[in-house]
Amino acid sequence: LRVAHLLCGKEMGGIATVLFTLIREKKSFSDLIIIALKKTELTEEISRRGAKLKIIPAGFIINPVSLLQILFFIRKNRIAIIHTHSVFPHIYGLLIKICSPKMLFVAHVHADIYRELISNVSSPLKRKIYYFASFLGLRVCDAIVAISGAVRTDLIKKGTSPQKIRVVYNGIDVEKIEK
Repeated sequence: LRVAHLLCGKEMGGIATVLFTLIREKKSFSDLIIIALKKTELTEEISRRGAKLKIIPAGFIINPVSLLQILFFIRKNRIAIIHTHSVFPHIYGLLIKICSPKMLFVAHVHADIYRELISNVSSPLKRKIYYFASFLGLRVCDAIVAISGAVRTDLIKKGTSPQKIRVVYNGIDVEKIEK
């Protein structure tokens, strides 16, 4: 199955570690594709490491043109699973699931969603709208990966179905330790 990891491009820390581990462990990149909504240092590093990367500029807004480009790219590349990694990608995951109900949608929750919005969105009204849309995405997704028991508990308190949440702890970036 071909998996596309959808990022906003600004990710760092645990998200970058997850992606770099996936890239390092894959023998063939034919089934691992990364779609980013913005070109950043992270996307440049992903490209340097040899992963298949598609940048579809959207920034931190929900852009209908970008959504159509993502949908076209997914269909063209016969992607079976969309795996999102932060608030804006979760919202795009929701819209992709609405447009392509057979697509499997996995949301990876790395931190408290509201804290992520506070650091990226200045307008309180936009924060509320994105927060609601992001949680709607978590409700319609097929599975959720939480990085800790605390994140899982927080998601359940906020109304997410416990049956769809699996805890997968972030790994350690072995390359950094070996250096």
